[in-house]
Amino acid sequence: MIARIVAFALRQRFITLATVLVLTAAGIVSFSRLPIDYEHLVGQPQLQIVVDRKAAARYGINVQDVQDAIEASTRGRVVSEVFEGERRFNLAVRLAQDGEPLAGLRNLTISAPGGERIPLAPTGRVRHYALRRERA
Repeated sequence: MIARIVAFALRQRFITLATVLVLTAAGIVSFSRLPIDYEHLVGQPQLQIVVDRKAAARYGINVQDVQDAIEASTRGRVVSEVFEGERRFNLAVRLAQDGEPLAGLRNLTISAPGGERIPLAPTGRVRHYALRRERA
């Protein structure tokens, strides 16, 4: 079947080229009409957390430990599954947040290999900002 299609394409190069051009143009038009819109993100608060690898290494903490602690604090972590009849649900735990969530994140502590609890501040920098629309 494929051999016949290739043979036809080689014999009818003009039709093949025209078909490719029409399909490409249709794809470009379809793509330009997609409702991809970042307007809903403009003005939304964003967090940027930069891990200081050298500072974390001084405490024996690797970047993955810091990322895991931040993820558990902000999104929660799935720790088990709960079964109800034939339905299954993920059981997630998340740190309780009293007051300002950003302050809670800045006060987050990470377990070092020796058992010490190291605050996020010496190992990472938290920056809070909002996306702004670029001027055209």
